[in-house]
Amino acid sequence: MKTTHLAIIVNLLFLSLLAPLPTWAANPCDEANNLFKQSLNQPPAQAEDSLKKATQKCPNHAPALNNLANIKEKQGNLSEALRLYKKAIKADRQFAHAYAGIGDVLMKQRDYQKAAKFFQKFLTLQEKQGSSDFVSKYKGLLKEAQNHIIVSASEIYQTLSTKRSIGPPKVVDVPIQFNTNSTEFKGNAKQQYGQIAEAVRDVFKTDKNSKIRIEGHTDNQGKADYNRGLSAKRAQKIKEQLVKELNLPANRFEVIGWGEEKPIARCNNGDEHGCFLNRRVTLVRIDR
Repeated sequence: MKTTHLAIIVNLLFLSLLAPLPTWAANPCDEANNLFKQSLNQPPAQAEDSLKKATQKCPNHAPALNNLANIKEKQGNLSEALRLYKKAIKADRQFAHAYAGIGDVLMKQRDYQKAAKFFQKFLTLQEKQGSSDFVSKYKGLLKEAQNHIIVSASEIYQTLSTKRSIGPPKVVDVPIQFNTNSTEFKGNAKQQYGQIAEAVRDVFKTDKNSKIRIEGHTDNQGKADYNRGLSAKRAQKIKEQLVKELNLPANRFEVIGWGEEKPIARCNNGDEHGCFLNRRVTLVRIDR
């Protein structure tokens, strides 16, 4: 009889270990979600406190991390904002708004090339997810970032200045924009051309026998043959201006148009920044 009672008690204890946790054991991320929702209707200081509590309870709560980053950005704490935006992306790679946030911070830090990439990532995700939220705003910010992207004369010079004897040629890609179907400069292209001219002048001054090939490139809009011819005309336009303005012999330059044949970035599915990067000239040292 005693043995039977003991067996029953042991079996009951075993079954209790297999039972589910009581319903009162709250999910920390559910609590974090409630705090996040509360923060949306709170003043900044109170919202910040709620979001901090939310991220403590659920460290991978992407919306809470993003909104906390936004508060830090508005406070001027850009390094902390950047850290939190990156953490939000690590928690959810498809969380579009964190990419926009990083772009905003990079714009304030004047890192326009990286800002443009993050703005494009935001726009791509929004399109993929069928959302139009803030799309118009960030298309404008993408254009603004692109208009600030200038490859400096010093960067071009440092790439091209050392004469090569063996090994691959010295090459530098320079995004430069033209009006559609035209050889006329567009946007900041005059400023970018000025940087090219300054660098080429210094290269020729330093390396007396230097020669440079100017290669034109387009995006993939339109017919390939037409783009090839257009890119050659644009490269020729730059050569003619350099020869005229710097008083250099024309035979120290070569020109070729590649059109859309040698892209350096993806230019499809609405990836405007990739198309922007492909619309460029490549400067190549060709003397040996």
